[in-house]
Amino acid sequence: MDKKRVAIIGVTGSVGQEFVQSLHNHPWFEVTQIAASERSAGKKYVDAIREPSGIVAWDVGGEIPEYIKDMTVKRIDELDVSQLDLVFSAVESEAARAIETKMAADVPVISTSSAYRYEEDVPILIPGVNDDQAELLETQKKNRNWKGWVAPLPNCTTTGLAITLKPLFEKYGAKKVMMTSMQAISGGGKSGVTAMGITDNILPYIPKEEGKVRIETRKILGKLKDGKIEDADIKVSCTCT
Repeated sequence: MDKKRVAIIGVTGSVGQEFVQSLHNHPWFEVTQIAASERSAGKKYVDAIREPSGIVAWDVGGEIPEYIKDMTVKRIDELDVSQLDLVFSAVESEAARAIETKMAADVPVISTSSAYRYEEDVPILIPGVNDDQAELLETQKKNRNWKGWVAPLPNCTTTGLAITLKPLFEKYGAKKVMMTSMQAISGGGKSGVTAMGITDNILPYIPKEEGKVRIETRKILGKLKDGKIEDADIKVSCTCT
């Protein structure tokens, strides 16, 4: 089977590095292009993540995969979309809207940002939970006159709740769920995060997190009907710390 040619954008950040690791020796995908900010463009990947001190800031487990060490980082507008089958986007949400819109005009995009999550024709997909909602991607393409689509991943806290709730909601039904999360200091999974400021303490509120979990959970558990998702009829109350 010929592998799909993919690009990773936002490749130097923590989430981008997770894509790099996950796509290493993948049976379906081959990373052929990578892109990041102007600051990193033109450098070899290993140099793009090298700090001024000389330390290579590889934030995920294991070693940097050999396939990407010497690959040249491009600016996002330098990507040759005609040579791509799919884009993995790890761009911050503030910048993601414009970037992913441009990419999706030509090629499908899988995104970790929240930029498109709450659009009516955009499913928030979790494999094995709401696979049927993937049909909405074709509607999205037609609505926006795109060759591709945008499929955003859910907020990380939403993922755990939705996966747990799905079988219970389907078999028994539920009117209300109350959830409390106790999350890591670094949502990006960085090791050695400076933690003195939170020693013996807790952050009682994560801005915007609770709203995202409420909205996304109801959408993920909803039903696809007449080209849009009807949110699940369940009240979600959550405290994210």
